[in-house]
Amino acid sequence: MLNDLVPKRITTIRGKKPVINPTIQNLKNKKSRLYKKWRRSNHIDDLEALNKVSKLLNKEIRLERKKQFTDNLTVAGKNYWETINKFCMPDRDNIPTSFVKPDGQPVTGDQVIANAFNEFFTDKVEGLVKDSEVDNFIVPNLSVEGGEGEWFNDNLFFRIIDVEKAIKSSASKKSVGPDEVPNKILKDIIEVVCEPLTWLFNSILLSGNFPKAWKISKITPVFKKGKKDQLNNYRPVCLTSSIGKIFEKCLVNRLVLKCDFDHLMGIHQNAYRPGHSTVTACLGVQDYVCSQLDQGKNVLMYSTDLTAAFDLLRPNIMVKILLEKRVPLLYIRIIEDFMSKRLGYVSYNNSNSDLVKIPVGCVQGSVLGPFLFNIYSSDLPNLIKAACPEASVCAYADDAYVAIPFCPTNLDTTLERTSRVIKEHISWLTSIGMKCNNSKTEAIIFGHCGQRCSLNVEGSMIQIEDTIKILGITFEKNLKWNVHVGKMLKRANSSSYALRQLNHLLPRKLHKTVIHSYFLSHILYGLPVWGGCISLVDRNRVNKVLFKIMRLHCFDFKREKSNLELCNQSGLRNFESLRITCDTIMLHRLCHKPESSLLTTRLIQQSFTIDRNPGRIYFFDASSKRVGRTSFINRAKAISELIPFPWPDLSFHAFKKRIKQQVPLLIRS
Repeated sequence: MLNDLVPKRITTIRGKKPVINPTIQNLKNKKSRLYKKWRRSNHIDDLEALNKVSKLLNKEIRLERKKQFTDNLTVAGKNYWETINKFCMPDRDNIPTSFVKPDGQPVTGDQVIANAFNEFFTDKVEGLVKDSEVDNFIVPNLSVEGGEGEWFNDNLFFRIIDVEKAIKSSASKKSVGPDEVPNKILKDIIEVVCEPLTWLFNSILLSGNFPKAWKISKITPVFKKGKKDQLNNYRPVCLTSSIGKIFEKCLVNRLVLKCDFDHLMGIHQNAYRPGHSTVTACLGVQDYVCSQLDQGKNVLMYSTDLTAAFDLLRPNIMVKILLEKRVPLLYIRIIEDFMSKRLGYVSYNNSNSDLVKIPVGCVQGSVLGPFLFNIYSSDLPNLIKAACPEASVCAYADDAYVAIPFCPTNLDTTLERTSRVIKEHISWLTSIGMKCNNSKTEAIIFGHCGQRCSLNVEGSMIQIEDTIKILGITFEKNLKWNVHVGKMLKRANSSSYALRQLNHLLPRKLHKTVIHSYFLSHILYGLPVWGGCISLVDRNRVNKVLFKIMRLHCFDFKREKSNLELCNQSGLRNFESLRITCDTIMLHRLCHKPESSLLTTRLIQQSFTIDRNPGRIYFFDASSKRVGRTSFINRAKAISELIPFPWPDLSFHAFKKRIKQQVPLLIRS
């Protein structure tokens, strides 16, 4: 029906858009005539005329390319950002024409490459499944007729308003799946399809059978890192049915409504949760480490890395965990069927591979997948606490960080104890079908530890390093930030060349947008974690780079303007202003988190209000040493004093807008 009403347009891609205009065409014809004349006569005068026309032709082509480039940058739309991305990251869209298998065998041709990717992804998962010894839990009868009370009632079914909310929250520009139904179409006919989709979704929920057509996944290889022509440097990302994703969204929303979020996922998990992010995870790690160092203890932390985490989820173990968490049987049945008997094919350059079975796992790209993975790994804190009661666990998706405090005099005992904890951690991962990549397991000791040491885990040695990378932020053992600032400035400076080339081509408003996207994004990431803790030397380093970009933006190549004039003219902030803005916004976000966490609990414990000054929250510093004051929680007192207006009752967007108006662009440290 959709193909009849909205027919698809078939286009042919012929590579790069040809650079042509009447002048170029005339010069090409003239060059062709002169070339033929020179080949016949072989005279030096004809060769000189040919070279002269060739130079004019090349010059005209360069001017025309510059004109086309400038025309694409006139309006901030799709063509604008495609042009900017190609200019700033020229190698991002370069797709190799041939690939190399893990065994060294080359493959060419779109159809052959698609089948090679399909074979590689399938063999990788099958090999990991064979190597793992999982719990052989037998799924009991999940018939809903046996459900009583809360396990089966009308409140578990979807309502029209639930389907409408799921459709409206879908991204319009997402690629279509095997059903070829764009989300834009569903949004345009939302008033018509909501009621029949609600009836359809409830029928599926009641039957317990996820439609077979929605289980077919269109797999796209996505480059990770390394050489682009190596098959093992790609990961599979799946495109599923658009209507199936709407059903998954409705199911996730009902699960969150009917079950306790923290009970399902655990408060240690920061991924795929409202109000949480990689930055809040890093803040939690920083706060825990600082609190232990304040008590005179050291902290040994290790991190684990999982191989193909989403692809190894077992449906029977998933059912076991959901039953233990008292999830309604109606939802457990559909989740088990959703994860079972899935099919998929790899699509590469419009060539599709053969259809293969996906026996285990939850496809990357589905709505339900991340939610189920969090539930699947929610028992990790209980395992760690049983082995080491004083340990703390922080996780973001499949990245887990375990911190164990200890007295500096008990280093040898702590190393042995941590080795046992890691061994039990890996054994537990193996029991649920996960595969830990031991070569990427890292460890660090925060505090004063002068000797080099390592952990012995099942015969493999894990060297304890001076730094550890936590979700893109480099922590040092003495909680200094020299290494992170150096790496961050290197990434930010890598975009300065592109900004310099675009300086004369873009209007100032669009150029400022590019600065925010490709330059400031590196500096702003994780700023509440490290921004208030760096030394004066590092602050000057960051300010130097910021003012360099401001001078570029304002065409102040002769350094005639002062720093204040640069900030006012460009509308950009210096480092101290950026830090205060980000810190206050993060404080507001933490105070208004919808879910509980250890971070917000600590923040509430250190807060108080004053009756004579309503509309404000005050904090006190609980640190006893200077190192503890680097924690964001202990800096909340100084951060709240910088907010010049009543703020707890403001919404996030209203607060963010007002704080940017109140904080000046230039603040001297």
